[in-house]
Amino acid sequence: MKTVIWKHPLPDVINELALTHGAKVLHFAEQHGALYLWEAHDPNMLSKVSRRFETVGTGWPADVDPVRYIGTAQTRGGFVFHLFETTDLAGGAR
Repeated sequence: MKTVIWKHPLPDVINELALTHGAKVLHFAEQHGALYLWEAHDPNMLSKVSRRFETVGTGWPADVDPVRYIGTAQTRGGFVFHLFETTDLAGGAR
């Protein structure tokens, strides 16, 4: 099976992404002053699902499940952000 990796910008605190069904989140980081998520998926898979991600700064109150933690990004400006998937799993995503 072939795999491709795509990068998605995360410009807002809550971002909804249409990802290919079965996409695996690989990484969360800052690049050139912006936050991004990298994911891998089968390029032959055409169906997409809507998945929601929330970016939380250190010290920010947030209603997120720690089990759904994706990763942490440290910016050059000294800020630290943590990414959580907040997709409603009952909706069939993932």
